[in-house]
Amino acid sequence: MDRLIQSAYASKGDQQDSNRVYTVFFRTNFFIPALSRNNDEDEFSPLIIKEQGKYFIAIFDSLLRLQLWSQADEEKVPYIELSGEDIIRGVVDEQVYI
Repeated sequence: MDRLIQSAYASKGDQQDSNRVYTVFFRTNFFIPALSRNNDEDEFSPLIIKEQGKYFIAIFDSLLRLQLWSQADEEKVPYIELSGEDIIRGVVDEQVYI
């Protein structure tokens, strides 16, 4: 993901480079820190971060990156793993950014 995003920025939004980012994003599994997770069901409450008056859901393309960000191990940080496609479908509030 990092290289694809860097390439898209370097090409100043070339359509082909942008399309590659979206294609890979939809197919990639991401790790989302959660406030809580119900192990019996598929329900969870994602951690929402407020920064400069905007709301964000943090996603990580590896468990290691999530752990480094949280400075904890996976047992201390509840998380959910979802595909990029499911993330996009699940974020229905236009005021929440990924």
